[in-house]
Amino acid sequence: MTYKEIVVPNTAHPGSSGSTTTPPPPTTTEPAPTSPSSLTIGFSNAKEGQTLSGTYKVVVTSSSPSNTQNIKLYVDSTLINQENTTPYEFDVNTASFSDGNHVLKAVALDKAGNTVTKTVTANFNN
Repeated sequence: MTYKEIVVPNTAHPGSSGSTTTPPPPTTTEPAPTSPSSLTIGFSNAKEGQTLSGTYKVVVTSSSPSNTQNIKLYVDSTLINQENTTPYEFDVNTASFSDGNHVLKAVALDKAGNTVTKTVTANFNN
């Protein structure tokens, strides 16, 4: 089998001759996927549906304190405090909120910049 070279005129630039080459498609670099944090957090003394009153010390635990940059505690959308070292303890004055159910939300930031969230709903009764 023999092959024959075919020269295609360059019609993109009038007056030029020769063959044209198609440039390769542009390459794109996709960002490397971030791996989720292996960090886990939990409430050690606040349970789902638990009734809280007065000033209650909420304790959040981390599976890896050495990999935990900080933990923030929220009641609903109100930031209570941020703790940067263990123990991760937060004094929540339940009287500052209406009686009824409220979401306690702990947000941990690991040293790689990943966040981990844990929530529990508690009943405030003052």
